[in-house]
Amino acid sequence: MTHESLAERVLWKKLKGKALCGFRFLRRKTFGSFRCSFYCPKAKLAVDLQGDPNDAQKDSTTKIPNLTVLHFSNLDVYRNRDNVLNAIMLALPKGR
Repeated sequence: MTHESLAERVLWKKLKGKALCGFRFLRRKTFGSFRCSFYCPKAKLAVDLQGDPNDAQKDSTTKIPNLTVLHFSNLDVYRNRDNVLNAIMLALPKGR
């Protein structure tokens, strides 16, 4: 059984159905031992949400070949949702 945080549900509403710049995002993708909250295959972009803001900072060094990983805390989503979405948009390739 998969448990999602409120922050994941909130952010998913903004990402699902190609709502963000026409890019399709998947939920809960695993790369080896790393599991991200959202993944955009076309952009090779992983978005990772952490419950503790300090976890997001500690994990900011996640390195997976050919994959861009953005880390945010749940608190970021609650307090700065627009900034989180802008950071994701900036990481998406231009001109699809």
